[in-house]
Amino acid sequence: MQRMAKRFSRRDLLETSALNGKRIVVTRTREQSRGLVERLTELGAEVIVCPAIAIAPPDSFAALDTAIRNLARYHWIIFTSANAVRAFSERFALIPQPADALSRLRMAAVGSATANTLTELLRNPDVTPDLYQADAILPLMGNVRAQHILIPSADIARDALAKGLRERGATVDSVITYRTVAAPEISELAETVRSCSVNAIVFASPSSVRYALRALDDIGITPASLSRRSSRPAFICIGDVTAAAARELGLTVDATAAEHTTEGLVAAITDWFESRDENVAT
Repeated sequence: MQRMAKRFSRRDLLETSALNGKRIVVTRTREQSRGLVERLTELGAEVIVCPAIAIAPPDSFAALDTAIRNLARYHWIIFTSANAVRAFSERFALIPQPADALSRLRMAAVGSATANTLTELLRNPDVTPDLYQADAILPLMGNVRAQHILIPSADIARDALAKGLRERGATVDSVITYRTVAAPEISELAETVRSCSVNAIVFASPSSVRYALRALDDIGITPASLSRRSSRPAFICIGDVTAAAARELGLTVDATAAEHTTEGLVAAITDWFESRDENVAT
């Protein structure tokens, strides 16, 4: 007789979830945090979205517009974030181009979210590294000597990728495509941490760490004072770059997502709380 698979109700799922009842602060923008909020809520967490950053246009579009008008001189465009893809595509749509302007170029995307956004707004990337780090793309690009490469980026982007390409003989134009600024509602993040018991704070970029800590410092909360709390929040980061920035600023990073995706973050958060439950049980 064939055995029927057991069906688990939402109640069963919540009763076994390590996130059930946990209060988790997400510092991403509301748009970018939607999928993460849905997954954490499904697992029983109380999610508080307190954006630490907002995306703003560059002070001037002149450099970006010039690069778009001269796309024919480039061999590659490298996108290191979904925000860069969105900002680039908005300007690209405003500037008349030959029909094959993008098909003649090779495109690279760092991370699945960036690759998905690139596919949605422009076209499929030619190269996407397995590792979610910008410099992981270097060995996949082959010989770039004497090639011209465009990197649309944020105003505070790291220069490791451009430096690595130049060392390989490429000519690189890193063009500011958007700015990362403190979110207008960042004071709400600081007040949330001060006024209620928070089990975890999730950071998805170095800039979100910097702006969050600056807002906390404004109300007298430092990384050291947070660490002294009897039940301090866990600090969970999306990847090694964000984790390194958090440590440099004085935070103890409790978990780091191996993949720069919603599921990667959910896995890191869940694993952290499951390990805490196991330690309590033993």
